[in-house]
Amino acid sequence: MTTDTNKKPSILFINRTFPPDKGAMALRLLELAEFMAVKGWQVTILTAKGREAVPEGLHENISVRRMKVGTMHYPIPFAEYPRLLFEFAWALLWTKSHDITVTMTDPPLLACVAPMLRLLKRTKLVHWSHEVHPEILPIMGAGLPKWFLTIMRMKMKFALKRHHKIAVIGRDMARYMIEYKSIPKEKIVIINNWPDTFFQRYELPERDENPFVLPERTTFLYSGNFGMAHDFETLFQGIKLLEPKKYPLRFLFVGQGRQLDEIQERVAELGLESVQFLSYQPEARVKELLDAGDVHLATMKEDALG
Repeated sequence: MTTDTNKKPSILFINRTFPPDKGAMALRLLELAEFMAVKGWQVTILTAKGREAVPEGLHENISVRRMKVGTMHYPIPFAEYPRLLFEFAWALLWTKSHDITVTMTDPPLLACVAPMLRLLKRTKLVHWSHEVHPEILPIMGAGLPKWFLTIMRMKMKFALKRHHKIAVIGRDMARYMIEYKSIPKEKIVIINNWPDTFFQRYELPERDENPFVLPERTTFLYSGNFGMAHDFETLFQGIKLLEPKKYPLRFLFVGQGRQLDEIQERVAELGLESVQFLSYQPEARVKELLDAGDVHLATMKEDALG
């Protein structure tokens, strides 16, 4: 812990991605790091190889340490995660101690390094949970045997209890942590994900000049990850019921993910003519893309809630 009153307080964030790598957690991490750096914290990011770059204009109080391992492939193969987890644990052994260390949820089970950190680094531990592991892994398509999941649940439960605080993104996750992970209520803090702030730097064109807008149609927009935890079949069945009525509707799906090929095949199979797909858009175009949506869609499989 910091004892010198003239020394900046320090915090270490551990996550597989950091901009310019893609991913919602990477953006949230960058925004939080910038906020804390402005407040006088010395911020260190330990992340995977990725694009081997840092965002333009990064605050001088932020340092990024990229490991030698990682992949540019998206989505990342499940088989890559155990190696990444080992490499993170090894890198942390040689990382200087910080006042606070924040483990995140990518790679999965990253929180399991907590007991080692608490013993060797004498750092305050926070787990910033965007997903609940290992429970989410089968839903994401990881074919893991039940005995392995049982062992991992026990290890994660033990590891989470070693953290000083658990930051979760909603009330359902907080309830799950209390009921199924046996985390004391006083250890849990709810921090809802906030709107992207980086996109606010870009000017928004007039609506009639926005290339994503079709004036003659109402646009239903899904923008994000086509991950295994998201239910698209319900949406497609709803679209199938609407199309014969010839309403002036467009359903625009933007992003990437493990389900993308499958859902594109499903759209073709159902013959849905009002559905369009776009890949992730450059940062400078996201604001106008989101403005083009008259209705924004969000979806989640029931067994992934919380």
